[in-house]
Amino acid sequence: MKSDVLERVDCNLCGADCPRTLFVKHDYLLGEDVSYAVVCCRNCGLVYTNPRPSAEAMLKAYYPTEYYQAILRTGKMHEDY
Repeated sequence: MKSDVLERVDCNLCGADCPRTLFVKHDYLLGEDVSYAVVCCRNCGLVYTNPRPSAEAMLKAYYPTEYYQAILRTGKMHEDY
């Protein structure tokens, strides 16, 4: 996932734009070196990812069509469950 599909967001709870970075983690599951910052709103304390993948990018990267087909077919989110 490229950085151009990431969107910067304000706090979803209070609407403030004053995040404090708690840590940055790498997501290697997609075969790319992608980093996500986990932040804490200085106003209300909500912890969230910022920037985050757009809704469209998440659907494509994390929830491909096969994911939903498997759930509908088996009633399970993963065959190991």
